[in-house]
Formats: sequence, C-alpha cells, structure tokens
Amino acid sequence: PDSQIINGYGPTESTTFACCYPIPKTIASDVTSIPIGRPIANTQIYLLDKHLQPVPIGVSGEIHIGGDGLARGYLNRPELTAEKFIAHPFCEDSGSRLYKTGDLARYQPDGTIEFLGRIDHQVKLRGFRIELGEIEAVLETYPGINTVVAIVREDQPGDKRLIAYLAHSQLEQSNIDALRLFLKEKLPDYMVPSAFVFLDELPLTPSGKLDRKALPAPDQTRSDFEQAYVAPSSPIEEVLVTIWREVLNIDRIGVHDNFFELGGHSLLILVLCTKIEAKIGKSIPMSWVFQFPTISQLAVILKQDIHIKDQKIGPVVTAFQIDSTLPPLFWGMGLGKDESMKIKNLNSNRSFFLLRHQSLDGNAAKHITIPDMASYYLQSILQINPDGPYYLGGFSVGGVIMYEIACQLCRQGKKVELLFLVDPSSIGCDENEEGCTTFAKACMNFASERILFPLIVKLSVYLGKIPLSLHWRYLSRIYITAIKCYQPEHPLEGIENTIMVHTKNRKMQDWIGVFNGKINTHSIDCNHLGLLNDPFYNTIWLNILKQAIKNPE
Repeated sequence: PDSQIINGYGPTESTTFACCYPIPKTIASDVTSIPIGRPIANTQIYLLDKHLQPVPIGVSGEIHIGGDGLARGYLNRPELTAEKFIAHPFCEDSGSRLYKTGDLARYQPDGTIEFLGRIDHQVKLRGFRIELGEIEAVLETYPGINTVVAIVREDQPGDKRLIAYLAHSQLEQSNIDALRLFLKEKLPDYMVPSAFVFLDELPLTPSGKLDRKALPAPDQTRSDFEQAYVAPSSPIEEVLVTIWREVLNIDRIGVHDNFFELGGHSLLILVLCTKIEAKIGKSIPMSWVFQFPTISQLAVILKQDIHIKDQKIGPVVTAFQIDSTLPPLFWGMGLGKDESMKIKNLNSNRSFFLLRHQSLDGNAAKHITIPDMASYYLQSILQINPDGPYYLGGFSVGGVIMYEIACQLCRQGKKVELLFLVDPSSIGCDENEEGCTTFAKACMNFASERILFPLIVKLSVYLGKIPLSLHWRYLSRIYITAIKCYQPEHPLEGIENTIMVHTKNRKMQDWIGVFNGKINTHSIDCNHLGLLNDPFYNTIWLNILKQAIKNPE
C-alpha cells in the first residue's frame, strides 16, 4: 500500500531513463493518459518542430534529449549516428549533442510532458500529411474512450481510409454521431476517421506491443456512419444507391448518407461520375458531388436536369433541402462552426444555399472589390434561381456582399423579396472596426504582420498555392480593403423587405441611412462573433429569420 509507482520514459540511447512521473494514488476521472513527467537530473528534454524550434504548450513536437546520459552513438554505423545524434542548437559547446528520439509529445499546462506516439506513424493520405498520434490524442480526450489506435488502411487497392480502433471503450455505436461532430471541431476534415471499429482488446505481439498488422478491417456496414438509414424511395435513388455501393464497397447505404463521411474522396468522385453517366446517361460535373453529397440531393438535381456549368457552381459548395419548390435562401459567407447543424435549425421547407469564401482551393482571389465579388456569386445564384424572387442574407462582410448582390439583381429588374443582414461591416470601415473581421484586426496590430505576411502571401501566390493556414488572414486583408473602398448606393426599387440584426455597441446609422430608414432593425447585447453562438443565434436572430422566411412583410 505504501509503494510509489513511477512512470519512466527513455530510449536506450539515453541510458534508458530520461523522464519520470510519480503517479499519484488517486487520479481524476477525466484524466485520459499518464504523463511521462519531467527530465531527471543532468538531462534536458526539448520538444522541437521540424525546424528545431521549441513548440508552445499543447502543441506536439519531437522529443530531443540532451545531457550526460546520451550514448556515444551506434556501433559501426556512422551515418545513423550523424542522423540521430545532432549538434545541440541551444548550447555554445561545440561538442554538445541532442538525440532525436522520433517520439511525439506535448507540454501540459503544469509543465509535465505527455507522450503522444511515434513520428514514424506519420502517414500521407490524399495529399495531406497526418500525425496519427495527434488523432489518437484528441480521441482520448472524449468521454468514454479508454484505448484508441488510428491507422490508414488500404483494403481496396488505391483506396486508403483512415480508421480508428476503440478498445475497452464505454462508448456505444449510437454515440458515433456526437463523436464525429466533436472531432470536426478539433481537427481538419481530412483527419477525421471515416470508420470506427470497436474491439474488446487490441491485438498484441508476443513481446506485448501493439500488433498493427493484426487489426481487423472495418465491417463495411452502416453501423459506423452518422445518419440513420433511410431507404431509397424512387427509381433514380435506387440506381444511385447501387452505384455508391460499388464505388464505396459498403453494403447498406441510405439516401441521406454523406459521400465523404462514408469514405469517399476526390479520386473516387471520378469513378462515381463515370458510373452515373454509364447507368443514367447523364454526364455530371465532379463539383456536383461536393455540392450535393447525398443521394437524395443528387437525385433531385438529376431528375430536374438542372444544367449548371461546372465553373459557375464553384462558390456554392453546400446545399440543403434542395427538393423544395419554394424560392431558396442564399446566405453569404458562413455561420462559423457546425454550419450544417445551424442551418438545419432553421426548420424551413425552403432550400438553403451557403456561399463560400474565395481561395479555399489555394488559388489567389480573383475578385477583390465588393461589386466584383457580388457579380461573381450572382452568376451562381442566377444559375440556380434564374427568375426569382430572391431571399438573401449574410453575416459581417457577407452581409455587405449580399447587399450589393441585391442591388445588382434590382438593376436587372429582378425582385428581392427579403434582404436579411446580420451585423454587416460598417461602411468604409478600417482595420480597427470589429465588423471588418476580428481576426484581421488582431493580425494588423503586429508590425511583423504588416511586413512579413504580405511577402509570404506573394511568395505563396507565385508558387501557385496559398496554404489553408494562411487563407483567412490573406482573405481578411482583401475584405478590409474592399469594404474601405465600397460606397453603397441607395437601394433600387425591387427590395421588398430589409431586416438588420446588429450588436448593441455597433454604429449602424450609415446603413440605416442607405435605406432611408426603411429597414427593420434588431439590437442584440453581445459582441460580433457572439452572434454566431448560443444563446444569441438560436434563441434570438434565428427566430427573426425563420419568421421572415415564412411570411416576409
């Protein structure tokens, strides 16, 4: 009873032990892993990125070990010694070295170190480099998950899938829906497993280590997937279900299942489109699968035979309830996290099209003024709803763009039944204006951002791709300049009903002046980004939008 258990970490290259953590006699119920603690005497631990720079708290880095315990190297293997025992980047002594362990870890807030896994478990999946240890670490923070392993499998030649194995788990299959939503908040989409396999225990080698080769292939049934099964109800849906089964190698597929959440990816889209053309006789652009990722959505489009050009449907990447006969609602540019769930909360029988930002494909933005952006999105709107009437709405800079779209529609003699603006960016705002973009405001406060960031963007554009990590900062600067230069005209005849929801501290007099006072305004006591979250979203302005959609004044 009086024994002290210690968790020891260290490779043979550092005389076996480098870190120790005395395990307390009682452990909190929410603890998901035991740290490896802190370095022992005469030993240094560094968590470094690929550039040999220290990582901040909570970010994974490779463990590098220094100190008196290091081995001299590998016997008769000078090349491997030079690769693993590197010059100490933080010590002036020319003879000091660090050992690159190949292990991933991160600092916890109390300074202890949490072991995450091996770097050699890094994989490349459809062009993305993925640290499997990072996925496992996030999964282990989810309640009810005890032991987890993430791997990439290729059970069908050329079809790699990310699979998570859960052992000794208190989680049930019915909770997979919530687990996926949790992971999408923490990880990019390409790091969310396409299937989850429940095991009583993980297979081990005779030496007691995980036997990854013995992990079973996922059962290709729909038990792993998010949506409740809904059977096809029309001949075209039955044909599409048959095609999806062949392409995805899944036995039971419902009409509301998402192609990408079932394991589909860009390479399989080409196969899918080819089979659809062969069996239905209609050639469809690949972008339709991104635009309409469920069988029910795609079936409606195919039945109606809507001829949307591939290059013009680009900005409209998400559609909901597209089988409605009512004029759709177009929204720009986004609703923050969990957009699909928020849109479903509308509970409307009206179709909903969500317009996306430029440059999500990594290319430079082609449209940098508000009128040009509006004209760009208007092409897609007219393809989907050529005659009107039009229901338009938008948040922040999206509200400004949707206003200009409304004006351009009016100049074409079209009728805008509803224009719903949520905290639109102030007319002529600058980088200190909250509504321009909170992120942009923060970025512009740093002198280095004013100098270095434009150079990084120019280099990215020159090389042909803007990294996704730079996308928002890059685009926010375009928006700031565009809004500063934009001079909205007074609305033309044709906008029937205008509603504006804004935060209490924002000055909306300029916008109200644009409409000559003919606008219904609603003030909410929160900040700009708070409008996207509960309780302000669901209980306040969403209800105003619901009512306006049902019965615009």
